[in-house]
Amino acid sequence: MENYQKKAEQNLVELQKQKEQANKMKRKLEILWGVIAIILCPVHLAINYFYPENQGTYIGWVILIIGALLFVPYFLKYYKVEIKLK
Repeated sequence: MENYQKKAEQNLVELQKQKEQANKMKRKLEILWGVIAIILCPVHLAINYFYPENQGTYIGWVILIIGALLFVPYFLKYYKVEIKLK
C-alpha cells in the first residue's frame, strides 16, 4: 500500500510538471502569434503604400488567409468556447 501511495505521489508530481511545461509552450505560442500579427500588419500596409498599383493582386487577402490558417488550428487546440445561458 505504501508503494502505491508513493507511486501516486510521483505521478501527481509528474503531471504537474507536464502541465507547467504545456502552459509555458502555450505562452510561447501566444507570443509568437502576437509577433506574427505585429509584423504582418505593417508589411501589408507598406506593400499597399509603396506599390499602390498592386490593388488587384489581393496581397491583403493572401496575408489574411495565411493568418487565419495559422490561427484557427491553434485556437481550436488551446481554447474552449462555452455558451453560458442565463
